[in-house]
Amino acid sequence: MLVADYDFDDFGSDDDDDDEAAWEKYEKEKDKSIRKLKSVIDDRVQFWVDCIQTSVPGAVILPVATFDDYFDPRNDGGDEAKRRCKVMVERLKEVEKMRVEELEEKVKTMRKEGKMGTRKGKYLRDLFHLRPKIMFPEDNGEVIRVSCDWLKEGRNGRDSDNGFERLRKGLVRLTKKTPSRNLFPSIGSPIGNDWENVRQLIRDLRR
Repeated sequence: MLVADYDFDDFGSDDDDDDEAAWEKYEKEKDKSIRKLKSVIDDRVQFWVDCIQTSVPGAVILPVATFDDYFDPRNDGGDEAKRRCKVMVERLKEVEKMRVEELEEKVKTMRKEGKMGTRKGKYLRDLFHLRPKIMFPEDNGEVIRVSCDWLKEGRNGRDSDNGFERLRKGLVRLTKKTPSRNLFPSIGSPIGNDWENVRQLIRDLRR
């Protein structure tokens, strides 16, 4: 759980010191849980953001939360899922800010040394100017959550409420409000040999 499971109704002791100790314990457990969640986000989300950015600087990335069916909305599970997604958004922004600051320092050093014309200098310049576009298509900036439970009954009692329709609409909304050249700057660019090799490998495996 992101937040420790305490029932604050039980903290109504006549002893103010007991109440204060309980709140301090709660805050410590909460901070510990958030630190642990951030570590998981770094391993399972930020890792792939870094991989994509290294291979395709400036790529468009749309994070999607899966396994939403693991959180029961009847038992505050929906709030817990939202809370975890909120921490993920904040962590991604936090790490991106640190990445930009680190690259800025490296670029300054390379310029002072007169090495910006080298292969490494050009690569650093691309990484600095072409930052990953981490997109959140919802108007409120929330992460779209999808469920693996295809048999889950929808809110209207007929359609499956697994989040994929919301994801589809979010993608359409995103492409409509953002110029394609700004959203996908590599459209029309030649595909590199590495991607062609991967494509051919997939074709061979499918035979």
